[in-house]
Amino acid sequence: MTVMEALQKTEDLLALIQQETDKTGVELDADLDSLGIDSLDFVSLMQAIEEKFKVEIPVESYGQITTVRDIRERI
Repeated sequence: MTVMEALQKTEDLLALIQQETDKTGVELDADLDSLGIDSLDFVSLMQAIEEKFKVEIPVESYGQITTVRDIRERI
C-alpha cells in the first residue's frame, strides 16, 4: 500500500465515523467512548467499516479496540 493509499484510507475511515456518529472533527486518537459510541453503536460501526473497506475484523478483537487508531490498524 502506498502512502497516498494509506492516507486516503484514513480519511475515508474518519469520514465514515463522523457520518455514523454525527460528530465533526473526529481525530485518529479519539477514544470511542468520547464519541458517544456504545456497544450497539460499536457493532453497527464495525459492520459499516467491514463493508466499506472489504475487510473482516474478528469479533474477538473488538475488546482491544478503544480508539479510532485501533480501528485504522485493523483495516
